[in-house]
Amino acid sequence: RGTTHEKIATQIGVATTTVSEHLRKVEQRVFSALIR
Repeated sequence: RGTTHEKIATQIGVATTTVSEHLRKVEQRVFSALIR
């Protein structure tokens, strides 16, 4: 909560859209696991 996709992208050297895609995938996996 204390950062943005832009800051993360800059720190790891990838595009903001790449960070967004990865975070969406992680969220999907976490919530799927919680629902099971």
